[in-house]
Amino acid sequence: MDERSADEPSARESFDEERERLRRLLVEKGFLTASHTARLFSRSGRSMSWMLYTPAITMTSEGSWLAGRCLLRRLEQFKGSQLATYGYTGLPLMIASLTLANGRYRGLVVGDKPNSDEHGVVEGDGSRPGPVVVIDDSLVSGTSFFRAARLLEEDGFQVEGLICLVEFPGRGGRAFAEAAGYRVEAVYELDRDLEISRLEAITSGFSFQSASTQSASTLAPGPPMDPVVAARRVAEAWPNSDRVAEEASCPHGQAIHSGAVVEFRDGKTGRLVARDGVVSPSGPAISCTAAAAATVKAIMRRSGSQLQSYGLDGIRISVKLLTQAEEIAPREIDAARYALVVQSQMNPARVGYALRDDRRRTEIALYLAAQQMAGLGTAEPHTIYRCLEQEMAEPGVSHITSRRAVDLEVSAIAALAGLARATISGIPDTVSDGLVAGMDLENLDIHGAGVGWYEEGRLLGCWLSWGSSLAIAVRRAAARAWQLCGRTQPTASEARDLKVLITLLHEPRHLGELSAQAAAEAFDLGEETLVASAGDHSAAVFPHFMCHHGWSGRQTADLALRKAGIRGPSAMWSAYRTTSWLDGQGLQFPIEHGFPIRPAGPVTNDRFGRSARAVADFIARHVDSNGLPVYQYDPLTDSVVRDGPIGRIIFALDALAEAASVLGNDEWAAIARNGLQVCVDQLTTAHQGVSLEAKGRPK
Repeated sequence: MDERSADEPSARESFDEERERLRRLLVEKGFLTASHTARLFSRSGRSMSWMLYTPAITMTSEGSWLAGRCLLRRLEQFKGSQLATYGYTGLPLMIASLTLANGRYRGLVVGDKPNSDEHGVVEGDGSRPGPVVVIDDSLVSGTSFFRAARLLEEDGFQVEGLICLVEFPGRGGRAFAEAAGYRVEAVYELDRDLEISRLEAITSGFSFQSASTQSASTLAPGPPMDPVVAARRVAEAWPNSDRVAEEASCPHGQAIHSGAVVEFRDGKTGRLVARDGVVSPSGPAISCTAAAAATVKAIMRRSGSQLQSYGLDGIRISVKLLTQAEEIAPREIDAARYALVVQSQMNPARVGYALRDDRRRTEIALYLAAQQMAGLGTAEPHTIYRCLEQEMAEPGVSHITSRRAVDLEVSAIAALAGLARATISGIPDTVSDGLVAGMDLENLDIHGAGVGWYEEGRLLGCWLSWGSSLAIAVRRAAARAWQLCGRTQPTASEARDLKVLITLLHEPRHLGELSAQAAAEAFDLGEETLVASAGDHSAAVFPHFMCHHGWSGRQTADLALRKAGIRGPSAMWSAYRTTSWLDGQGLQFPIEHGFPIRPAGPVTNDRFGRSARAVADFIARHVDSNGLPVYQYDPLTDSVVRDGPIGRIIFALDALAEAASVLGNDEWAAIARNGLQVCVDQLTTAHQGVSLEAKGRPK
């Protein structure tokens, strides 16, 4: 008698039959959908209408057995005998594979060390260097896989690739993994195998993500009404309906817009309280009034109780109208003149926009903001549009306008830098003291001063000081920043050789008590210093740090909380307009988006030669003991990443050889020849392909 349970698949089933049974389970039970009473959020905090949820399958007897069988068949494409998982969704898949493989594989669990973004821990009886196959339930952008791969490689393992149950095609994960030299195998493709259109049909009438997911065709025409008037009427009628306002038509005579974005702002401070919009770049023109009414309903569904407790009388409403969208290439983005809209080609319901405003954002910053709102994968195909923008607002709307940088003379900047150098070298600087004397913080509207010390491009220490006079604030910040360096007191000559970054904080905006995600959306990334406080705990993050590290708004907010030691769900937040200058070797440069603005100067062969020498010398100075350049060097932390895509390292060696030939440097030529020979010597042929098997091999 067969003692197997009735639900357990027969061992005689073919792979196709097992795969089909698992597919049906995933379609029927493997997805969560949002409703009016249940909200879904991605790891980044973005609202979602549905999401893959494999534990409902993989943590059952039948689902675990089927998943293990299907994964083992795909694992035949790999040569590795070790499996690793990062995150709990991959753990039942690895256990099922280990159990059914009858000893062929051993398992590893990769995790992060608490309170550390850089280091992790690998648990299990692993055999280094491997190879190792990472196993997970899905592959989207590849973030989790690359995190797992990096931690494994830092621990001495070689990562062969990734195997997953479900691949989200077009989101960038496979493209980036394969470009980095990893093998990728998946049992299913989301769009092809798992009937994703069924989910989109179920959730098409509801989404917490944005009013922009609503179809423009649902905006019924009616009597003309100003969109701002309609927005106010719908907000005040909530939770009841104002049918006249909701069905009103465009007062411009016809629907001529591709979008309408509604903003709720504090009437006194101008602080943005809520924003949403209906944007349809590729569809028919929409009625701006009906779109504004639909947007307000979406805002009130999401945060109506909060807004009503805030007091609608204290809220001022504005509506920003977008003209018909013009499809453009990336090079045609114009942040100063146009709003930007991006739309996924994989799922047209995913639309993101970034408004043209007075924040002086760069084209790339505008582009990234729109992509982030749309939730696009790293390499997901999408279409870019630009739109002219028109604003209609209630009286009394206060925006963040007429924002100005602190304009100081070069002599004043040099005096502040001299004051900082004199402070750490212990020499009274009467000249600098005299120049900054009387430059009162209140008169200049300066609320704080920061000082950062740099040596050969590496940050030694920085500090922010709040004070009543500019001289006192700069002196205190300079001294505390130097203390963080852990060095002895420099001589006056040594202090002059250091570069000093002077940062002034002005034009404060008190954002209020917010969650980290809400704070991330409320400040101007790259332009403002973000400050988190709770009781006696407080910490700030300068905008140039965000630019240097490529941090998102949420990463910046999380860092401010960690620095302040704030563990609660919310904190009090403020944002300060920030102006900085870099002083070094007698020259002063203003800082914009984290980097100094230097005079362009003429383009000459000598200028190219200096750049080539600097790059070649950088590569040569960071060649590792195995003869290969390190993959990455971070001057801010003085740390290196040794492993990375093989192409980048070979290109670096080739560039070094070319520079050596052109510039006549025999030492560079010898380093380049040796590194390339290391690569050639360790080429191996396996599985009818060529791979590089070397210590420190870029994966």
